[in-house]
Amino acid sequence: MQPTTDVINDEELNKATDLLMSCLPDHAEELVHELAKDYQLPYWQVFAGVVYAAHLQGSMSGFTTEPAWAEGVKHYIYRCKQCGQEFKPTHVGQLYCTTLCGNTATEQVATYIELKVATNDKHEPTPTITNGAESIASDDFASRLSALTKKTDSGWTGQPDIPVGA
Repeated sequence: MQPTTDVINDEELNKATDLLMSCLPDHAEELVHELAKDYQLPYWQVFAGVVYAAHLQGSMSGFTTEPAWAEGVKHYIYRCKQCGQEFKPTHVGQLYCTTLCGNTATEQVATYIELKVATNDKHEPTPTITNGAESIASDDFASRLSALTKKTDSGWTGQPDIPVGA
């Protein structure tokens, strides 16, 4: 392959690399950015170096494609669950744009739970457990269970009769 006579600068190559890396999982993009920063190299050189290393190792013919790439690159819009601002997540499952929003949401949930517990009426009716057509109050559950146990075929309420030698 002949080198081109056009001058391509680092900025254009970094933009192209950003576009390619946006198709990969976030952690891969972050790793290449960190390597570029650590080695003080342009972003595109690290990306090209990874591809070149795969070539030298003979693993370029064993590539993997993402099925979603056939439909084109999709950019998902992530909205912060606290402030509603759009953001680019830095890890899988991220719900909030910043630590501040995450902490604020957590504090709000904790406050809500504290208020709920503080205002909960201690004299609410006992919840019921439904068993077929019968409704059993949970306070009465132990006595009902005992009564049901006595109605078994063998009629025992304690340990079953185990024949000797069994």
